[in-house]
Amino acid sequence: MISHELVHALQGQYIDLNSLIQQRRQNDRRAAAQAVLEGQATLAQILVLMPEQKIESLPNFWELRNALGTQQAQMAIFSQAPMWLRERLIFPYLAGAEFVRRFDHAHPGKQPFGPLMPTSTEQILHDDRYEAGDRPAEMAFIPPAPDTVQYEDDLGEFETRLLLQKLLGNEAQATHLSAGWGGDRYEILGPAADVLVWYTVWDDPKTAERFAQGLKAAWVNRRSGGPAGRRSDIVRLVLSGRPAVRLVDAPEGWVGWKHLPRVRLGNH
Repeated sequence: MISHELVHALQGQYIDLNSLIQQRRQNDRRAAAQAVLEGQATLAQILVLMPEQKIESLPNFWELRNALGTQQAQMAIFSQAPMWLRERLIFPYLAGAEFVRRFDHAHPGKQPFGPLMPTSTEQILHDDRYEAGDRPAEMAFIPPAPDTVQYEDDLGEFETRLLLQKLLGNEAQATHLSAGWGGDRYEILGPAADVLVWYTVWDDPKTAERFAQGLKAAWVNRRSGGPAGRRSDIVRLVLSGRPAVRLVDAPEGWVGWKHLPRVRLGNH
């Protein structure tokens, strides 16, 4: 534990940690930064615990999640926490450690900060996406909004996967459906914060269509047994030439149904 925290102390001497982990309305980018910080410290900690091991001989850290199941069952409070919370807490340590190990192998002598800092959980999860410099599309809602905006943010590939896993009950299917993510943005609207508008963009039409169909199935599960008088709409779109999917879930009488919120990509 001491070695882990000493790495954080060293990180704090060279970079502005607060600027990374307190980014507002940038959930996915913040999660990626946290994964680098915790992953680097976790990897150093493991090498201190097992000095006889070589970094390349260690198992895939992210795939160790399943092996942790037995240990989690022995942690009464943690095992009873929602799946989303458990996975979100584990992600920066295990997925982050695996990313840092791959980074050290591909970029010896360099640090994953500054221009080399990953900008999305997609880059943390997929080495090829990081090496290709595949940055998520910048998305912004176009004012004015048809109703009071209570909150705005993004999910990113990892939390999109968690959402689908929660609603479909199948991690492998959720992983498949969220692959090809290219960016997203959502708003929570209405005085009662009971309206969701969520846009996602995808690498190609095939992945967009696959996600749209999967999201429709997932949303049926979510709406089952829910309050009456609500309506949801999931459609395929094209945004600035990019295949996209829009989800709207709101009361049937919501004023915004006639003028749905729109988004723009980048400087478009």
